[in-house]
Amino acid sequence: MSLESSLHHLLETSAGTGLTTFASDIDCRWVQLALEHGDTAKLRNRKLPPEAVVWLVIGMALFRDHSIADVVRRLELVVPNRDGTAGRVVDGSIPKARTRISDKPLRRLFELCSRSWAQSQASEDSWRDLAVYAIDGTTLTLQDTDENRQEFTLPRTGRGQSGYPKARLVALIAARSHLIVDAQIGPFAGKGKGETSLAAHLWHRVPSHSLTLMDRNFLDYAELFRFTQVGQERHWLLRLRKNSVIKNVRVWRTEMNLAKLKSDAMFAVTTALCRIRWTCGSSTTASTASRSD
Repeated sequence: MSLESSLHHLLETSAGTGLTTFASDIDCRWVQLALEHGDTAKLRNRKLPPEAVVWLVIGMALFRDHSIADVVRRLELVVPNRDGTAGRVVDGSIPKARTRISDKPLRRLFELCSRSWAQSQASEDSWRDLAVYAIDGTTLTLQDTDENRQEFTLPRTGRGQSGYPKARLVALIAARSHLIVDAQIGPFAGKGKGETSLAAHLWHRVPSHSLTLMDRNFLDYAELFRFTQVGQERHWLLRLRKNSVIKNVRVWRTEMNLAKLKSDAMFAVTTALCRIRWTCGSSTTASTASRSD
C-alpha cells in the first residue's frame, strides 16, 4: 500500500476518533442541561434528536473539511431503526435539523465545559497559590454573507474597504493550558467595539485568588480598579505604556520598585479621587498592589 493510500485509510478509519476522545470529557448531563436553555421541549422525537444535533455541531467544528452529511454518517448520529439497523436521513433534512437548535444551548454547553476544564486546569497550574489567567484579542475574517455584512460590516482598510466582514474576538484563557474560559465576539470597528469594551464583559468570569495577564492596550484605570474590588485576591499584571508617568515610592530590589502611577483626570473623577498604588519594575512591567489609600 502506498503512502497516499495509507493516509487516506487512516483518515477514513479515525475520522471519529477525535470526537470520541473529546466526548469522553463531556458529561452527558451537561448536554441535557444545555438543551434546557433552548426551546427544545416542543420538538418531537426525530431521527436526529436535539442531543444528536448538539454533537453534530461539535463534529462540524472538529471536521471542518467534511460535509455536514458526511459528519452525520461518520459519527452515526441518526437514531437506529426499530429492527436495529442503521438509520438514514435525507441529506437535505440535516441543515433543517441544525436550525432547530438555537445558539443558547451551545453557549450554555460551552460555559459548563469551560468552567470544568479551564478553571480547574488554571487552579492546578497555579503560581504562588494564584490561578493564572490571560486575556487577549484577535480578529477573524468571516464568510462573505449578507447576514455577516449586516452584523459585522466591512471595515475600512488602507486601500479602501475590506472584501470580507471582520469580527473582533477577546478571550479569557487559562494561561498555561490555553483553554478558553469565556470569549466575546463583536464587530471589528465602531464606537465601543474595541478590545477593552469586549473585555469588560469577561472580568466577572475571573475567580478570586487569581492573577490575570494582559497587554498594555487593556489598561483601563476605572475598570481595573473595579476588578480588584470584587472577590478576594484578584490581581493583574500588564506592561506599562511608554508615556506612563510614575514616581518611585520604595526600592525593594534592583529590578522591582513600589511606585505610584499618575492616572488620568477621568479616572480620578470616577474613583472619587482615590489614589491607587501599583507595583512596577524597571522593565516597565506593572502589576496591582491595588489597595486604595
